[in-house]
Amino acid sequence: MEANIVRMVQDRAVKYKNREVFRFKNKQTKNYDSITWDEFWLNVKATGRSLLSMGCGNGAMVGIMSDNMPCWTIADLGILSARGVVVPLYATSSKGQIKYIVDQTGMKLLFVGSQKHLENAIWALDNTESLKKVVVFEKGVKMEDERCLTWADFLLLGSKPEYDEELKQSIDAIKNDDLATILYTSGTTGEPKGVMLGHDNFTQCFSIHDRRLQVDESDISFCFLPLSHVFERAWTYYMLYKGAVNAFLENTKEVIDDIRLVKPTVMCTVPRFFEKTYEGIQHEMQK
Repeated sequence: MEANIVRMVQDRAVKYKNREVFRFKNKQTKNYDSITWDEFWLNVKATGRSLLSMGCGNGAMVGIMSDNMPCWTIADLGILSARGVVVPLYATSSKGQIKYIVDQTGMKLLFVGSQKHLENAIWALDNTESLKKVVVFEKGVKMEDERCLTWADFLLLGSKPEYDEELKQSIDAIKNDDLATILYTSGTTGEPKGVMLGHDNFTQCFSIHDRRLQVDESDISFCFLPLSHVFERAWTYYMLYKGAVNAFLENTKEVIDDIRLVKPTVMCTVPRFFEKTYEGIQHEMQK
């Protein structure tokens, strides 16, 4: 069994180096661009160092509220490398749900994806006690609040040499039974409920999947279910574990069109996806 999630990713980055790990849709060209393992791990470490520079390591609760994109998983692994606890929020979360989760966890920092997420995050900055900073993944988002940082500016915060050693010590100290994440329900049946999961909850899944599935580094997966849910999140870790390529889809409405571009060999999905696909085919046939 793997030592922990971070150590697993570190080992794979050493093994695969300049091989492709992620794909994401370029909003200008509409084609899928690539990220290598080296680039991925460098950004994970930069995230971890910057979090440590802000005092957001070793048990600090850090949120992510974004649609699927490589930055989601980079931030996820960066938080874990600093021994923080990842608290995902659904990209569709209401202000009330955000406040409830921030207040209950004592969240200090929140990563958000786009302008629509930033607006709710700024409201949370004004209406919660613990939340102090917001980091925005997407470029070109309008920010006039000094409590908000661009992703690029955030990554520079931990550039001083002392944070290299601090991050190394942090990664070395991670235990497999450390708390990795608190996953909240969507809140459709009352207040969201948080489930506490350790690194070992995920690393155990790797060997269980291996007994049932044949996946290797030649495979391509399509990441379109929300990463805030345990299903896609655990599957994404498994893709990293196997050295497969994972293609992120930000806009789920484009899944049918983009599946032709990505040509995935494997992915996790839900029955509703197949129902909607079937309905679409039947509708075209009737025309």
